[in-house]
Amino acid sequence: MPGSGCGYRGDQGEDQGEAVMAGDERTHGPLASALRWWGSLVVSFPRLTVLLSGVLAVAGVLVTGFQLEFQTSRSDLIDPAAPFHRRWLDYVQAFPDTSDLVVVVFGRDRVSVEATLERLGRRVVEHDDVFRSVLYRVPGGKGARYFTTADGRTGF
Repeated sequence: MPGSGCGYRGDQGEDQGEAVMAGDERTHGPLASALRWWGSLVVSFPRLTVLLSGVLAVAGVLVTGFQLEFQTSRSDLIDPAAPFHRRWLDYVQAFPDTSDLVVVVFGRDRVSVEATLERLGRRVVEHDDVFRSVLYRVPGGKGARYFTTADGRTGF
């Protein structure tokens, strides 16, 4: 059959009735031999093949159910041998009941960023049952880090 990947030779003497692949018809490489052996094994024992496939599928689901873990800590993304990360792990071990939330604010200018931070900070402080040690304003106004991006936006 022209244009398809397989052909059927039915008019060439003793090869009559033999299905052949397009291209090299006599491939005898190790991969071809292994695949031919595997295919004949599967075809020879279809029930066993389906049974083993089912057992492997169930085993895969069980292993996944009992062994798969989701690690949601940012620390899992950082090399545990990095010096800054070791210091952070020491800090977390010393103060185990703390966690952090970082909010990045972008705005048209420094004034809009400061106003947004002020509004957001006051709202977060109102929820002292959820948030402790809220830092949204640097005392004395020093130490705050504002920056301007290449497109002219300002951030804190």
